[in-house]
Amino acid sequence: MNNQEQITAIKNDGEALNQAIEKLKTKYSYEGSILRLKANLEYIVNKFGGVDNVKGKRVLDLGCGHTLDKESQDILKETKRNPYRSKLLKERGSYDTLIEGIPRMYEPWLCRALLELGAHPVGIDIGDLGSEEFEHYQLDLSKEGALDFLPDKSFDFIVSEVFGSSPQLEMMTTTQDRVSLGDKLKEQVKRLLKDGGQTSFQDFFGENS
Repeated sequence: MNNQEQITAIKNDGEALNQAIEKLKTKYSYEGSILRLKANLEYIVNKFGGVDNVKGKRVLDLGCGHTLDKESQDILKETKRNPYRSKLLKERGSYDTLIEGIPRMYEPWLCRALLELGAHPVGIDIGDLGSEEFEHYQLDLSKEGALDFLPDKSFDFIVSEVFGSSPQLEMMTTTQDRVSLGDKLKEQVKRLLKDGGQTSFQDFFGENS
């Protein structure tokens, strides 16, 4: 592929991602910014060498997100109202609007988008995913052996941002628990990845590995 063909392919992939995201916003009646979704999609698409190569790939999203219930929404909103986070939110725009929109950021947008692109996403989360169209399991990842039911070498790509963006994890566990959980999940990731598989794993300290 020459340089012009590469530029055209990148442009086409970008347009395909934008279209998928806009379709999701319409389908799920959401007008806000879906933080990090496009960046994560671009990362996965690039790893597979383009949108066309994503089709049929099995992608596991650990802590994929779900629609928060009212109690969780209220707790999350209150958590965001601290001096450090509120300053950042105010700098980005309307504070009240952003606070009200925060819970919807935690819906399983990545799995929804991957399904739209023709992949086979598998979402795992502690919350209810019963209304979602992709393959999903409601599990507590902090439980010993939670992922043992999944067969070895069964995924082309495994992604997790559970330590960077899960409000439930923050509410339920201590720092020591989260570090221990991260170590256990990384061992499972090694088992579940196909040979040559790719990962995007954000650990407790916000580092990707």
